[in-house]
Amino acid sequence: PFLLTETGENSNTWFYEMSQLMTGLDIGWYFWGFKKVPKTAQAYEIQISEDYAYVIEHWRDVDDFDAERVKRGLFDLAEAVKTENCRYEPGYFESLHDPMFNVESKPYDATSLPLFS
Repeated sequence: PFLLTETGENSNTWFYEMSQLMTGLDIGWYFWGFKKVPKTAQAYEIQISEDYAYVIEHWRDVDDFDAERVKRGLFDLAEAVKTENCRYEPGYFESLHDPMFNVESKPYDATSLPLFS
């Protein structure tokens, strides 16, 4: 048996095509990229705080970093990963589970154009 466990991320269309190909070839697959800081494609986008951005920029500077700011940044991240604090990205789940994803265009939201006179 085969199982595809790591693919990186690309786009919702790529997710759809990859899942269809793997399923058609009877190869198991799964994604672990459910929540992420801003990236190309994910189900939920995690908003990062200035303090967590500091952690990302300075994590190698073990001799010269603000420990209190790092602590705040890590606690900010722990709060940010809660689903209710994430921004939902339409299309991710649909690309993996909607058989009409690549066949029929569907709007993410109802929109209307302003009327001009």
